[in-house]
Amino acid sequence: MSGDLFSNEFQFVTALTVLNSRTAYKLSAVEISSISFRPLVDREIQEYVNRYDLLRYAGAFESDAVLRFGENICGSYKFITSLPLAGFARVTT
Repeated sequence: MSGDLFSNEFQFVTALTVLNSRTAYKLSAVEISSISFRPLVDREIQEYVNRYDLLRYAGAFESDAVLRFGENICGSYKFITSLPLAGFARVTT
């Protein structure tokens, strides 16, 4: 994990598509979160690296990192589930 990631803002995009295989009717939903991290010291990064199997997570972090180290979150907070739940409700009802 790079300290550079934690000093920048980035967008976390989640998407969902539901396809009716009989009619080929498709509905999609996308939700975007803009997330910035506060500056971290090397000790915090090392503790995080030791605690999590980083190869299991996109971008080498999971939602706990956002909650622990996030300075600002704009947009959807659904990055925790990695599923656009509001969009899921729209496309399935």
